[in-house]
Amino acid sequence: MKLATQFRGTLVAIEEKSMTGSNNKYYQLAVLQGSEATSMSCTEEVYKQNKELFKEYVFGMQISEYEGKKSLRVTGIYDLPGTAAADPGKDKDKK
Repeated sequence: MKLATQFRGTLVAIEEKSMTGSNNKYYQLAVLQGSEATSMSCTEEVYKQNKELFKEYVFGMQISEYEGKKSLRVTGIYDLPGTAAADPGKDKDKK
């Protein structure tokens, strides 16, 4: 079973890791929400977004369950609604 949700938080860190003795790569990020922080896995696409650290975003997350094991994975990082970055047409000069 897979569920999707979104939450707000501050991106604290994002990194690429490799399994010991292997070329397999995986990606993790750290998110701060209030006074609580956690590390979560993310997709390669999320890693390549090059988002600014210590900035608040909306995170898309997938919650999966397979054979009784649950996993969380960030599937997207989005600018907050109403910000100039989220609305590129907002700050254009009107002629």
